[in-house]
Amino acid sequence: MLAPSRFQRLFKKVSSLVRLWEQKTTQGRPSACPVLFFVCVCVICQKIMNTPLNTSLLSKSSKPKLVRDNIPRIILEKEPKSTLKLHCADSEEFYQMVKEKIREEVLELLEAKNNLEISEELSDVYEIIETFRDIHGIDEATLLAVKKLRLEQRGGFKWPCFHKLTTRCRPTSR
Repeated sequence: MLAPSRFQRLFKKVSSLVRLWEQKTTQGRPSACPVLFFVCVCVICQKIMNTPLNTSLLSKSSKPKLVRDNIPRIILEKEPKSTLKLHCADSEEFYQMVKEKIREEVLELLEAKNNLEISEELSDVYEIIETFRDIHGIDEATLLAVKKLRLEQRGGFKWPCFHKLTTRCRPTSR
């Protein structure tokens, strides 16, 4: 069991994270930590049980990676004795991670081999695009209206045609 002073310090830290999360969500800013309450409970349990943190569970690489909201819960359900360490990003860091996740998901889509993989990757791309749209405060109706307008003005991408730009060399006048 934790000594009272250690438990009080831990409780203060968790409480301040919860207040920070509440402030971000009430001010209309996107929350980088939708699973914060879950994470706080995990941290408390880890401290009480004196279990070491294992940071390799969320990502195969050492590079930080944005994960879907339910991934921590899924990992803990599969590996009940596992521990997680999650980082709560500030809004700028979250924005950069969302942009990186868009690149990652588009690359995975381009590498998909069959319709099932393509469907799954398209779903992932759509999900991260919705997050990007939300960060910029663009609602779905506005985005669809702009899409419709651009379709009417410029057309879509359904025809198998492309435009190849060519330049002609003009003789220079002497």
